[in-house]
Amino acid sequence: MQDDMEAMLERAAEKEFVPLWPATEPGIDAAAVEDETSAGQFRNIRNPGLMVYKPKFGKANGASIVIFPGGGYGMVSCINEGYPIAEWLTGLGFTAYIVKYRLPHTEGVNYRHPVPLKDAQRAIRMVRGTALDEHRSPVRVGVIGFSAGGHLAAAALTQFDPPVDKERITCKPDFGMLIYPVISFCDDALCHAGSRDGLLGPDASEAERRAHSPELNVTADTPPIFFAHARNDGGVPFGNSVVMHEALHDAGVPTELHLYEEGGHGFGMGSPEHDCAEWTQAAVRWLVDWR
Repeated sequence: MQDDMEAMLERAAEKEFVPLWPATEPGIDAAAVEDETSAGQFRNIRNPGLMVYKPKFGKANGASIVIFPGGGYGMVSCINEGYPIAEWLTGLGFTAYIVKYRLPHTEGVNYRHPVPLKDAQRAIRMVRGTALDEHRSPVRVGVIGFSAGGHLAAAALTQFDPPVDKERITCKPDFGMLIYPVISFCDDALCHAGSRDGLLGPDASEAERRAHSPELNVTADTPPIFFAHARNDGGVPFGNSVVMHEALHDAGVPTELHLYEEGGHGFGMGSPEHDCAEWTQAAVRWLVDWR
């Protein structure tokens, strides 16, 4: 297992990194190196960007998926919600992009909302602009997010601007997958207060909390979304997935919810001894319809 982990980290270190913003963008430090407090877990990100994973030659299915690892808006945890997810997706033929997005808990700067969402929207636009077919038409681009990264992905799925002309690239995803996501910032029984207070500040108003609760921002124009969550999640209650799934259903948006008995929080790809490991097979079946 340790050898597998080290090999995965070595492969990650070789991947192309594409900055999200030019060095001249306010708040960007292109020379900064984020803190890797432990293997694959990053804090103090001042130069956000994409890690690019490509499928083997001849295996690409033409679609891309942008990955938002979790970490409570305090870190970006690629070790379980980035690297293995990207390798799984490339094995299915997707081009995968792990996003290192800026975090509110960054020393010396204010990266609270809307900074993480701006990074997410920029990432989607960049991937969509890069992933063009021979006719210069955008191919399908989806998102997947875990825990607080699930909240960020859900925000991207419910807060997007339409293209203003033929040249503008939309940041609207074509589909989404939310794995044990943070969703509600209003319901105290469901809310992950650390993520909410980190992103909005501890004194956020009720109006601000409602504006950033994705289940309250669902419309008929929201893309299809797949969910996976463990009932015994002690960090982010599974009701977060339920309320978002119900909002999508009420709006007539295609959605699929999988609740598992075991797995707790942060299970990533899942472990064989828990039924949550079945989520990847369920996702593969769902992706056939939406990729």
